[in-house]
Amino acid sequence: MPPELQRADHLVSPNIGRSLQSIRQAVLDTRAAVAWLKSQGYEKVGIVGTSIGSCVAFMAWVHEPQLDAAVFNHVSGYMADVVWHGLSTYHVRESFGENLHLDELREYWMPVSPMAYMEKLASLPPRPQRYIYTLYDLSFPVELSRDVMRELRRRKIKHSKAAIPCGHYTLGEKPWVYLDGYKIISYLRKHLK
Repeated sequence: MPPELQRADHLVSPNIGRSLQSIRQAVLDTRAAVAWLKSQGYEKVGIVGTSIGSCVAFMAWVHEPQLDAAVFNHVSGYMADVVWHGLSTYHVRESFGENLHLDELREYWMPVSPMAYMEKLASLPPRPQRYIYTLYDLSFPVELSRDVMRELRRRKIKHSKAAIPCGHYTLGEKPWVYLDGYKIISYLRKHLK
């Protein structure tokens, strides 16, 4: 990350176009890394995405058939909703002022939102995928995660889910980080053998 940045400012930015381009580039880079790993002889490749990385990982998952298993850690169907309702991104929402509303932002960021790709995901052959969310998350409010779970069920997309009783940042602290790590690693070990 460039030294002048304090967070993932290019991925989640008041500059809507920069966010779109940055996430698109992250997905392309991810797909290139998967292709390189396969060219090096790795038979199975999995992906894990956390927070905004879960959005990048999800888009790579939907568009990259060479991925064999995935875990999405903190999930939301719409990037705009996380910015609008999440505590960690209030600065992005504030910068829009009264010039932009949630419905507009959702439309602009739809190309980088998982909900836009649920139909495509449902049309693909099933692959192991786990969705992990936290119940007291102020950055990715739990209702946004539950919307994703409902959509997966509605479309009959086979998946695994895990809900952990903590918040967004406390997931990185003991004991939750151990539970999260177990949920990620045990799932990938099982499906990448």
